[in-house]
Amino acid sequence: MLFRSPPQRRVNLFVQEQDVGTVVRALCRLDTFDLEATAQDERSRTPERWQELAATYNDQAQRLERLLNMLAIECRDVPTTEALTPGQDAPRLERETQVVEAEVQAWHAELSAAEEECRRLEQLLQRVRLLAPLAVAFQELRQTRYLYLVIGTVARTHLDRLHVPQADTPFVLVPVCDFTENDEQQVLLIAATERAYVPVLERTQQSLFMQPLDLPENLMGTPVQASNELEERYASAVARRDELRRQQTHLVQHWRAHLCPRRRQARENAATAAQIGQFVRYEQFYLITGQVIAGTTGRLFDTVQQVARSPYAIFLTAQNEA
Repeated sequence: MLFRSPPQRRVNLFVQEQDVGTVVRALCRLDTFDLEATAQDERSRTPERWQELAATYNDQAQRLERLLNMLAIECRDVPTTEALTPGQDAPRLERETQVVEAEVQAWHAELSAAEEECRRLEQLLQRVRLLAPLAVAFQELRQTRYLYLVIGTVARTHLDRLHVPQADTPFVLVPVCDFTENDEQQVLLIAATERAYVPVLERTQQSLFMQPLDLPENLMGTPVQASNELEERYASAVARRDELRRQQTHLVQHWRAHLCPRRRQARENAATAAQIGQFVRYEQFYLITGQVIAGTTGRLFDTVQQVARSPYAIFLTAQNEA
């Protein structure tokens, strides 16, 4: 059976600028009306402010999206709690968005810093614990005047393949312990030489793909003593991170009901402003063109009458069979 679309009538609607945004939003909600683009010329071109407003609303929607992502909020189909006023509510949306940004971005930056500090201390603690067999204080290792010394990690397979005649080697390699990292057997290695032979040792390090340990200058005491201090700092950092994570619950409860409808409001206003930017304009009137299903024109008239605050004009063509 051949499907025939319902007959339609063309609509030409002239509305004033103060009503164009609310009228377009109302018409777009009608499932019996299809909006159409109209050709413009230099005399009827829509003011550029509608394109600028579309960009403004898009920017606001993207910023609200980032805030939702920071708080891990998922928005379902949340309706806006008030009437949309494209072209009029951009300043208010901007002020409200800035208020939320100030609070949420400050919290998120602090949480990111706390999480990074936890990762840094955890990695450092793992490295220092590997040095536990050494009974030498870190400050003493840094004060060697004639000896060049480096501590690092190297893959066990690379170390086993190294063949250097002992008599011709102006440096020493001292394996401290073996450990597993990323499913690969690693060796904690101490390499030392006289400062005159540093280039020779550095070439050997490169051939081994040795990764020097990044140990901060403020590490003091033996590795065991430093580990004890780092454990206290790590526990304090974890406590601070967990406190900030708990704050997220409060922020979500406080801002969810605001962010979800505001993002939808910004998105819908952006779409509306972009549509208006394509309309033909004659002095203070905008021409809205579309197709309405025949027999539903009464709904269209009622919708426009409910939202328009100033005089308007509607022209309907004869019924078209599809």
